Amino acid sequence: MTPAPSPSTLDVVVHSGPADWWVILAGLGPLAVLIAALLAFYINWRTLKQRTAADATALEQKREADAHALLQKTEADSRAEW
Repeated sequence: MTPAPSPSTLDVVVHSGPADWWVILAGLGPLAVLIAALLAFYINWRTLKQRTAADATALEQKREADAHALLQKTEADSRAEW
């Protein structure tokens, strides 16, 4: 199939005046998406940092509690022998 030429001419209109507000807003869309992504990354990074610190503290507290419980059990077993 051979392409046929267009039956009529196509008029192109170029506006040379100042851009409308919605055109400017549409141009800033990718920048807004980038800023939102960076903000989400920062919030998630801070949350992860806080959770990591909280988990480390909780683990240390559990280790101390386990060591204390083992010491108490050992002392109780020693007293029970006599």
